[in-house]
Amino acid sequence: MRIIAFFALLAAICLPFVENRCHRSGATFGSSPNRAYATQLLPGVCKEFQGTYGPNQDKSVCRNGRDRDTSFRYYIKHVSDGYRSIGPTECTDGLNKEIVNCDRGGKTAYGNWEYNVDPNKGRC
Repeated sequence: MRIIAFFALLAAICLPFVENRCHRSGATFGSSPNRAYATQLLPGVCKEFQGTYGPNQDKSVCRNGRDRDTSFRYYIKHVSDGYRSIGPTECTDGLNKEIVNCDRGGKTAYGNWEYNVDPNKGRC
């Protein structure tokens, strides 16, 4: 019985902290092409986000969607202690999950980073 408890505790400690919340209200990504466009914008967004962040440091940018009445707000925040750098792959992977998994965008916190994508009505 102790061995089972030990492995359960070990698994709980070793699993990375992940909290995913899809936005419950607000604008949606709309059409599939508009959602795909939100993803296509990620390389440029993440190029702006690239760099070293201190504790609780964040950045955000807004990009207009393909249609005249949609925009996307992208956020990233360093949520751990010390300084940490983020590159394009880590940034793109994190933000893309909020586009693919949530119709209204979402916010996910991993061990070091919080990613947030929020589609909006209107232009930036």
